[in-house]
Amino acid sequence: MDYITKPFSEEEVFARVENNLTIRKLQKQLTEQNVLLQQEISDRQKAESALRLSQFYLDSFSSCSRVTV
Repeated sequence: MDYITKPFSEEEVFARVENNLTIRKLQKQLTEQNVLLQQEISDRQKAESALRLSQFYLDSFSSCSRVTV
């Protein structure tokens, strides 16, 4: 919120409005970018879990095959 006291110049009003619109646009972009980054973190965590599970099964299979040979 920005307050303008009287008397004010038209130039100052336009500059302040433009600045506030720019700030709002940048805040929106930042929020959108944060959503994308959170999704990427979630995707990477899922992939990491799947990789750990695959490694566990591979290790289990390897240890079983060594015992039976």
